[in-house]
Amino acid sequence: APGRMTALGVSGTGRRTGAQGEAIAIGNRQNARGQNSAIDDIRQQVIAAVGWDRAMSDGFRIHTTIDSELQAVAEKSLRAHLDEAEQHPDYNHQTYVQYGEILHAARANKSPNDKPVAPKPPEYLQGAVIALNNKTGGILALVGGRDFEQNEYNRALQARRPPGTAIIPFVYAAAFAKGSYPGTIVE
Repeated sequence: APGRMTALGVSGTGRRTGAQGEAIAIGNRQNARGQNSAIDDIRQQVIAAVGWDRAMSDGFRIHTTIDSELQAVAEKSLRAHLDEAEQHPDYNHQTYVQYGEILHAARANKSPNDKPVAPKPPEYLQGAVIALNNKTGGILALVGGRDFEQNEYNRALQARRPPGTAIIPFVYAAAFAKGSYPGTIVE
């Protein structure tokens, strides 16, 4: 009941009123797989914890730290910045648009009797985003790549990086604290 949420301190009256006007987001359990990297990672963790049969049939309610608005903004921002990089005049690699055309042509030329063939993986520019809540360590947004439907490889969680890469933000932060800026030349 709406009043019960306020009584329990789950939400204030203003938040409750706003939430009452929103549609409830319900996903198909069998097809929870394709939405984005965050949903796919959660799905995999639930299956690993309780098994496939229970995950698909027991009606679990999964609560996460993912902020759906921030998740959508992170996905949109990553795509926009990668699209912008591919528009650079000197960019001479496969683009997202070109790969889309390749997929469209492959699907258009396939006859109904053809056996499905996995398309060649995309070679366009990729990226990843992880946004964390510094106080709790909870993941607020997780984007594993440019288009989850075209390539499910999660660069945010599955890609391996040299250990030294983790220290780079701290080196830059120390330099900025001492008055340097991104354009500073260091001998």
